[in-house]
Order: sequence, then C-alpha cells, then structure tokens
Amino acid sequence: MRDQIRALKLFEKFIGSSILLTNIKPRNAEAFIANRLASGLSIASVNKDIRTLKRIFNLAIAPRGYQLQPNQKSNKTGNSELNFSYPE
Repeated sequence: MRDQIRALKLFEKFIGSSILLTNIKPRNAEAFIANRLASGLSIASVNKDIRTLKRIFNLAIAPRGYQLQPNQKSNKTGNSELNFSYPE
C-alpha cells in the first residue's frame, strides 16, 4: 500500500490535484515518465512507478472499480471530479 500511495502522490504533484480522472491522457503519463527519468532516477525505479500507477488506474476503470460515492454527482458530460485521497 505504501508504494501505491507514494506513486499516486508523485503523479498528483506532477499533474496537479485538480485534474479530472477522465482528463488524464497518455501524454500526461509520458511527461511524468520523462520527468522522473530526467531527475536522475534509475530506469528500474521509474518502471516500478509505472507498474504501480498502471495497476491503480486499471483497477479504477474496471467495471467493479471506480464508482461515484453516494454524495458525488457527475456533470452533464458524465465526467465526475476525482479528488485524490489517501488513508491516514
């Protein structure tokens, strides 16, 4: 769980916390990867972040995954706001 939280916080810091889940595009991930590599991290470390984020996002879009909370409402386009939250 610690790796997932760390990877999400790094990605959130890079793209900003106000972006909607539906607005995250492959170019965001590519820019994140390039930024991590440019910071001097090893390819293995960056690959670990990629694997972790891929797993998180795949679970989030799976039919059983991401669902609106009872108090959340989607807008007219069907997009809903996703706020990053982490267990305490």
